[in-house]
Amino acid sequence: MKKILGLTVAALLVMALVGGGTWAYFSDPEESTGNVFTAGTLDLKTNDADGFDAVWTLPEMIPGTSTTDEQTIVVKNIGTMNGSSLDVIFANVWDDYEASEQATDLLEEIDPLTDTEEDMTSNLIVSVFKYGETGSETDLLANDATDFTNTWIDAADNAGNNDLVITLDELEARSLVTELSLAGLTAGGTPTKNFTMKIDFSSGAGNDQQGDAITLTITFTLNQ
Repeated sequence: MKKILGLTVAALLVMALVGGGTWAYFSDPEESTGNVFTAGTLDLKTNDADGFDAVWTLPEMIPGTSTTDEQTIVVKNIGTMNGSSLDVIFANVWDDYEASEQATDLLEEIDPLTDTEEDMTSNLIVSVFKYGETGSETDLLANDATDFTNTWIDAADNAGNNDLVITLDELEARSLVTELSLAGLTAGGTPTKNFTMKIDFSSGAGNDQQGDAITLTITFTLNQ
């Protein structure tokens, strides 16, 4: 009888230890601190600046002989994240010398809807147009004698007079539909890429363009 009682007590003690353990687990908490989320940046530089002064200029132009040199804007991304594409928009402001003179003489504004002389931008020809890393630029004017290889350039020409000649008015007209999308730029500032153009004054420019002036603005936008 004593042996049975002793076994019963031992069993109750084991049960008490097991039951008590469900209420007293050991623990060792640790913290993860300083978790900061910072957005990456795109930081486009043109000629090492935010914006740039005039690059292409043609003073005192003569039809058929005046031309700019090949001028280049160097673009790079000094941000912390890669840019997938570089969008380009062209906009022209036409200063019509003859209309201005008439407005002065007649003391009235010339209505652009009835002023039928040719916009000088149609006679400013883009004869060189390249983009890319130094030594491996893509010729954006490359063609097969029928169409331009670059679909945006080809659409600009088709919307114009479809003659495999690109003019500033065609670039602007296409920009109103969609941007010219070029290859993007990697973060950290390298490699840089060159945006190169050369502009000629057509021999077909008429007398009505004497004294006219064009201001060209090119807007670059780097996208994620």
